[in-house]
Amino acid sequence: SALLLLGLRFWLFTAAPSAVAPSGLLATCLIPPVIRARLVFVAYNPGLLLFLCHMLELSAAGLGMVLAIG
Repeated sequence: SALLLLGLRFWLFTAAPSAVAPSGLLATCLIPPVIRARLVFVAYNPGLLLFLCHMLELSAAGLGMVLAIG
């Protein structure tokens, strides 16, 4: 499913076990269900940011969170 970090762009580091270099700057990404990934971003915009799956059913089931940047 696609993950969104609303308000910031990020780099995706380990979407695949063979990935060595980070991705380019992203606004969304597709991550297969069993793959772990690291998202790295610069928190330059203070406030509450929404991190969620674009599928509303999955977001409603808990695949999403609010990040507080201070």
